[in-house]
Amino acid sequence: MISLLKFPEQNEIDEFIEINKGLKVEDLRLKYDLRSGFHVHIDQMEVRQKMSHRFPLLSKRKNYIFPKPSLLSQASSEATSLWRANQMSLIEPLTNVLEVTGGSGIDTWGLEKIGAQKIDVLETNKMLCNILNHNADIMGGVRNIFSTNADDFTPKKKYNWLYADPSRIDSSGNKVFHPEKCSPNSLKLINKWEKWAAYVAIKLSPMLDPQEVLRWFPNCKFLITLSVGKEVKELIMISSLTNKTVTQRLAVDLSNDGNENYRLLLDTGLKYEISSNPLTYIYDPDPAIVASNGVSFVCNKWNLKTLNINSRILTSSEFHSNFPGRIFTVMKKEKPYEFYWPYGASVVSRNFPSKAEEIKKRLKCKENKEHFLFAYTDTSAKKWFLRCKRIFITK
Repeated sequence: MISLLKFPEQNEIDEFIEINKGLKVEDLRLKYDLRSGFHVHIDQMEVRQKMSHRFPLLSKRKNYIFPKPSLLSQASSEATSLWRANQMSLIEPLTNVLEVTGGSGIDTWGLEKIGAQKIDVLETNKMLCNILNHNADIMGGVRNIFSTNADDFTPKKKYNWLYADPSRIDSSGNKVFHPEKCSPNSLKLINKWEKWAAYVAIKLSPMLDPQEVLRWFPNCKFLITLSVGKEVKELIMISSLTNKTVTQRLAVDLSNDGNENYRLLLDTGLKYEISSNPLTYIYDPDPAIVASNGVSFVCNKWNLKTLNINSRILTSSEFHSNFPGRIFTVMKKEKPYEFYWPYGASVVSRNFPSKAEEIKKRLKCKENKEHFLFAYTDTSAKKWFLRCKRIFITK
């Protein structure tokens, strides 16, 4: 049984923030110890000061309580939480959901916002259990909070969905990303989970190789690389024993407000053509494309050639304004360090022995957001500098 705590009212938090306006959060933590009862007020103050851009709706929600900021480091933003929950609902209704990693509650809120009326939530941290219960009351949701972990839980019914966001911080406080080292260990539990629910969704580290993930989870039906504002945030693995379709691999980029900039259904492992010299335009694919192993796919879709697949520098004589990435006009191909760069340049080093900062320092090159220097190695192992000018596209 969870002993419910009483949290401060919104007017008390607002008053505390107003009184201490202008003071540093770190100084307030030194002033008030845990026994003072003000640690929750300080947590709310810090989250609203430093993280409100990630949680714009919840930051304004009256009486909503956030956990301490350190427990929000891995939490989804509102945008990614809502987008993921919506994708799940399109695959299978969120009728009966088991969330095995309650944590900060942001994903619980996202699932409820998209339509989950009843959620069973597992969480071992007593304070987080209390926060999950408190926020359920003020949001009007129905949450059954179980103070246990995924290893010890025994379900009493079959679920439509099981959702997991394993912690990527180990017992020593170190960051980890391999599923085997995360808690709970999804590789150990996936066979159980797939029997508990029609679909299992696991939020994984974006550092993982998609090919490895497919080997670990042979029943994967959807593998989604999700980025926000061209920064890769998560790899979403959705598996099922009941769905017999082949795996769909997607690369998706969202704007900060959660709207899709693009969604690509990838066909991976395609062949690509090589060009010994750059053509009129250079195409630099977005991080979500690279992280999803989708470079060969965009080569085929937009009829591009590569200067070297390991450099991820693509080229074409045709202009494609809808390409998911940066586009440049080629100015000149040069031998390294043999020419003067009067305008300066943003330096990009790809499959080249020197890092971008080293090249920039040696050239005494000032930063320039319009002019770019691509340092790369071609398929003949020759080293080159490629002078380019970025094309900015207004959408």
